Amino acid sequence: METEEALPLDQLAGLDVVQHLKSKERNRREVLKELLHTERTHVRNLEVLSGVFHKPTSWSNVVSPDVTQLFFANLDEVIQIRKGMSHQIPMQ
Repeated sequence: METEEALPLDQLAGLDVVQHLKSKERNRREVLKELLHTERTHVRNLEVLSGVFHKPTSWSNVVSPDVTQLFFANLDEVIQIRKGMSHQIPMQ
């Protein structure tokens, strides 16, 4: 599975903006950018887990519905919550 590469801060905010930031502020923004990138990657990984394992397991009779529920309890809800959270955070 491919993950999208996080863009450098100067490409997101503009080189002129980044050059005027203090070192601490630049570091803080880099950390926040990395957290957001990690969260979005996590959401994609959860979607792959759902699409590749959860849904096919639910449709087949390979394991019982109880086992499927045990393994994937609330996966769809977790995906929706995490997706909503990651899209509410602006990438600036």
